[in-house]
Amino acid sequence: MTFSNETKGMLIGFIGIAMFSLTLPFTQMAVKEMSPFFVAFSRATIAGFCALILLILGKYKLPTKNQIKRLIIIAIGIVYGFPIFTSMAMTTLPSSHSGIVLGILPLTMSVLAAIRYNDLLKLWQLDKKYPLMTNADKIKWIHLRENPYKIDGLAFFDHEIPAKVQEFLNQYADRKKVFESILLNKLEGFFSDLEWSLDLNPYINSLNSFEI
Repeated sequence: MTFSNETKGMLIGFIGIAMFSLTLPFTQMAVKEMSPFFVAFSRATIAGFCALILLILGKYKLPTKNQIKRLIIIAIGIVYGFPIFTSMAMTTLPSSHSGIVLGILPLTMSVLAAIRYNDLLKLWQLDKKYPLMTNADKIKWIHLRENPYKIDGLAFFDHEIPAKVQEFLNQYADRKKVFESILLNKLEGFFSDLEWSLDLNPYINSLNSFEI
């Protein structure tokens, strides 16, 4: 039986999610017998040895100085921060509660951005003319600069944007933050892997002023 690359990717992704879903239950079992810090550092040590073996067998190049800096920042959060705090949490909370929290986290920003959009439509009395965001709607959201409504991010539809919302986005959208968080980081990583230098001048100003 042969599988397409898309099917293989879905299967590998499913296996990865299934393995990750066991993290909290097994962590809770471990902290009943061992210190949360021992559990966290043991996870990091085992994962590090496995990664080292793959690097040696694959004969991959050593990371560059720029990549090492990024890896250190990532390791502080993923390799140490996440395991330590989840291990500590598992000493007092059931794994089911923690699993719900982990599942909700990625959705929080999108939900809040959608709520802000609906609030603005009601405030500007546009909710009768334009539909509010509801469950299962496909939306986009963007970071905002300092604005009169103290909103950090706002969701919007990629079609039928009210003129007042469009004007608000054009005025307060934080294009620089969007560019740096979504595109620049990926460009820097890509160029760094190729050992190329990235020089965005003289285009940086146009990239920071794109239209929504």
